[in-house]
Amino acid sequence: MIIKILWKLIRGFIVRQKQCPFVGIAGKFGWELNWKSKKKFPDIVAEMVESDLSFFS
Repeated sequence: MIIKILWKLIRGFIVRQKQCPFVGIAGKFGWELNWKSKKKFPDIVAEMVESDLSFFS
């Protein structure tokens, strides 16, 4: 699960850099990261972990 979270982090940054959505979860995640970029990074990670836990359970 940790690897999946890191993978989503990487994909999210790629989406944010290109400013275009990927298909499915990665695209949604990228836009969320872009929107949350004003927040502190640890807050973003904490929210992602919570959403991943609810998503994979």
